[in-house]
Amino acid sequence: GEGVASVSRTATGELEITLDDKYVSARNIDAILLQTTAADIQFQIASETIATDKKVKIWSLTGVTKTDLADSASVLVKFELKNA
Repeated sequence: GEGVASVSRTATGELEITLDDKYVSARNIDAILLQTTAADIQFQIASETIATDKKVKIWSLTGVTKTDLADSASVLVKFELKNA
């Protein structure tokens, strides 16, 4: 909900978010890990095609290696999008 149509794991350490609508561009996209144990995870926006197919691909990384998140983990993603 809240503008997101779906979230799926497409490969190891890779999340694909599909938005409800197309947008002209992304001004900012931030992701943070929510979990009860410490983890050395960083997020990288791998691709963004919100103007055409409404998708954002995010990698979860340990160093430069794509890493799956723990089953109990959640990711909070904040989008700042341009609509016109």
